[in-house]
Amino acid sequence: QDVAAKSGSTNNFRDAWIMGYAPNIAVGAWCGNNDNSPMQGLSGLITTPMWREFMDIALAKLPEESFSQPWYPTEGVKPVIRGDYINVAALLGTNQETTASSSEDTPTPPVDIDSLYTNIHTILHYVNRNDPLGPAPTDPNSDPQYKYWEYGVQQWKAGIFGSYTAQQNAQASSTQEVPEEEEEDTPRSRRSRNRDNN
Repeated sequence: QDVAAKSGSTNNFRDAWIMGYAPNIAVGAWCGNNDNSPMQGLSGLITTPMWREFMDIALAKLPEESFSQPWYPTEGVKPVIRGDYINVAALLGTNQETTASSSEDTPTPPVDIDSLYTNIHTILHYVNRNDPLGPAPTDPNSDPQYKYWEYGVQQWKAGIFGSYTAQQNAQASSTQEVPEEEEEDTPRSRRSRNRDNN
């Protein structure tokens, strides 16, 4: 059945908790030593077996129910707030999100991989913490936490896509047209050009 739970502990594992629920019941469990001495192990491993055993018995006596999917408005909400890390519109080079109802006759624009690569940032690059649904920050660096989160994201990006950029640079340099060498202006070359023109 559908259940959700979160475990946790106090300092030095003196208390271990788990709080969980199903659509029709909520249950919390606690473990600890009566002399307040620390326990060994992770809080979830300490409390979960007891919570699970109780829930197995309790849920067998209750009607089976499922969690309903949450709904929230997405109109005009930034992709990163909607949970979409990749902005599809920016990736496709369009102003509007593509939808399943789009006409099959409408050609899909080419994917702009460079746009995707250059727009991988921490969420603070796109969201002002004091106004999450408002416009993107004009200067993300003004948030004191930005540089710390952005550093990790850029390190990850370099590790994942570093080979992509190196490959792109190599392809770009190999596909550049090599200018033809200018022919030396000699009597022989002039005669040859005159023959070709005639």
